[in-house]
Amino acid sequence: MLLLDTSLLIAFFNDKDVFHSKAVEKFKEFEKQRRNLAISNYILNEAITVMLRRRNLQMSKQMLKFLLNYDKVEVFHVDEKGFFDIIEVFNNQKDTLSFVDCSIVWMAKKHGFAVATFDKNLEKEIYTK
Repeated sequence: MLLLDTSLLIAFFNDKDVFHSKAVEKFKEFEKQRRNLAISNYILNEAITVMLRRRNLQMSKQMLKFLLNYDKVEVFHVDEKGFFDIIEVFNNQKDTLSFVDCSIVWMAKKHGFAVATFDKNLEKEIYTK
C-alpha cells in the first residue's frame, strides 16, 4: 500500500502548484499499476484545509469527494494509542516536521507503507531511519 502525503494531493488537485504535472503523472502510474492507496484522517484534514486556503471551497469539496469515493484510496483513522505514538515521534524528531508529517512517519513504519510525497524533509525522515 502507498501512503499519500498532503503535498502530492495538493499538487494533483491544484493546477497552479509547481508539482502539478508530476503529480498527475504519478496518479497515472498508480492507476496503471493498480496501486492501493492510503491516507489517514489527519492527512485528509490537512489536505482539505490547505486546498481551502490556497484555492477555494469548491476545490476543497471536490478533493474531499474524490478522496472519499475513489475506490483505490483507503482512509485510516488514527486511534488513541496511535495519537500518543505520533506525539512520541513528534517529540523525538531531529527536523521540523509538522504533526501530520510525524503521523505519516508513524503510519509508514507501523504498517510498512511506502510514501508518495514531494516533501524532501519528510522523505529523509522516512527513508533514512
